[in-house]
Amino acid sequence: MVQNNLSETLVFTIYGDLGFFKKFYTTSSPLTFDFPPKTCLTGIIGALIGLSYSQRYELYDCKMALSITNPLKKRMFGINWLNTRWRGKGIPEKSQTWLETMGISPRGEIYAFTGLEWENQSPHTQAGLEILQFPKYKIYYPTSNLYADVLEDMLKSHKSFFHLYLGSSEFIADFNYLGKFKQISIFNPKDFVLINSIIYTDILNTSLSKNGIQIISNQKIIKDNVPSLMIPERKAINYQNVLYTLDSTPIKAHVKEYYKIENSTENRVENVVYF
Repeated sequence: MVQNNLSETLVFTIYGDLGFFKKFYTTSSPLTFDFPPKTCLTGIIGALIGLSYSQRYELYDCKMALSITNPLKKRMFGINWLNTRWRGKGIPEKSQTWLETMGISPRGEIYAFTGLEWENQSPHTQAGLEILQFPKYKIYYPTSNLYADVLEDMLKSHKSFFHLYLGSSEFIADFNYLGKFKQISIFNPKDFVLINSIIYTDILNTSLSKNGIQIISNQKIIKDNVPSLMIPERKAINYQNVLYTLDSTPIKAHVKEYYKIENSTENRVENVVYF
């Protein structure tokens, strides 16, 4: 085991009544990730400090870690989708006359908010939406990262440049700054370590144990595949497998590297892995 002293890290929580982080492989009845992937964390931090849309891509080179604070709860809600770019053919003459009276020239596209329906079709679609209830997450952002000084100032004054939300603009979020804490990086530990953050499976040391983890009695560990890198065309180009628990308890794991953080605000020691 090798220990190296590193920079301090900023720690803050973000929370809300509801949250939704759409899984990329679901369509008309979307499911949600249980936490914001890095593609979403860059947006959250960018909103806090006022980065432009193109600037937030600089954050993909920054180290971040995240832990789930509240036990996960989800519920399906029925919603009404509205197609605001309704493409129709064979518009009835009566509707066409009405459009002309209103000064609308559809040119093959009819906007659904005009209330038009024809050919026994409707711009409305009902679907189920999986929503997180009372989600709360702890985010770790080392001071060696870009914009760390600006982020610290905004967190201390409890200000954000843009409104924060948990995945979708309907789900407004708030945050709480916990502090700036010292951290120590530990390389190649020989023993199992209780990791408080979400674990990316690439960091597991399977040479020391078969799966790299040791399941504690009655613990439910989830494995999922989440986007980790996005290009400016809003296309995810890299994904990573992650491990976490439903009840926000730490995972006992063999990892190649982790960071030990002295959280004086909560009077505890936390072990996290950055991605």
